[in-house]
Amino acid sequence: MKMYKYVLIGISILICFSITGCSNAQKSSSSSKSSASSKDTAVASSLVTEGKIENQLALPEKGEQIAIFHVKNYGIIKCRLFPQVAPKAVQNFIGLAQKGKYNNVPFHRVIEDFMIQSGGNSDSIYGSGFNVELNQSLHHYNGALCAARTNSQTSGQSSQFYIVSSENGKKADFDKISQTVNQQYKQKGSKITLEYTDSVKNTYKQVGGYPGLDMQYTVFGQTFEGQDIVKKIASCPKSSEMSATGEKSTPDPEVILEKVEIVNY
Repeated sequence: MKMYKYVLIGISILICFSITGCSNAQKSSSSSKSSASSKDTAVASSLVTEGKIENQLALPEKGEQIAIFHVKNYGIIKCRLFPQVAPKAVQNFIGLAQKGKYNNVPFHRVIEDFMIQSGGNSDSIYGSGFNVELNQSLHHYNGALCAARTNSQTSGQSSQFYIVSSENGKKADFDKISQTVNQQYKQKGSKITLEYTDSVKNTYKQVGGYPGLDMQYTVFGQTFEGQDIVKKIASCPKSSEMSATGEKSTPDPEVILEKVEIVNY
């Protein structure tokens, strides 16, 4: 799939995450890893899910399913999952992990002070791309586990995912971000809105993250152990060659995700 270039928050909303949800036709193209984009067709408010996560950064409760990422030469990352508010994304991620679809795939797109992305080019468990699941209680704090996608919010997700690693949220202009996002949705004829409470702003200032992606991409999990590994991967050496997105974001040497385990906490 075609990938798009991202823009820093101070200028506009970031528009480029290489993602899952690739169709077979798209996967046959030279740039098969698709990009997240704020450009999309008309979006319905039905993309906003019900329910609420009271504390995104809390540890999992006993018995909850968690994801354990084994990264060759780097270590282990553990993430809590949020099936309550992102059921499709979580079910898809768990299904692909249990089928071994995340075994020995690279982190193909890694950008320091932004995110690390992996997931290969597998179809979703649903057979084709599926829609985003937006929820006001989830944000792109550092360690957020999210579904990458094509430029479509209604069918662009599949197997790829990203984990946030950024200090951007500590200095973000939240009013500008919400105004930009709300205007974009308004132009699409959607009633979806993004608003920031003082509590969310304070959390961003404390832990960092990338708020410019909020209410545009599915947040379906949160790192609770190994964020130092995520940051180390984000700052790994990159190839001098420009990637399909027009940036130096390809790890050199490769960073390999050996497997994703789904276990009970």
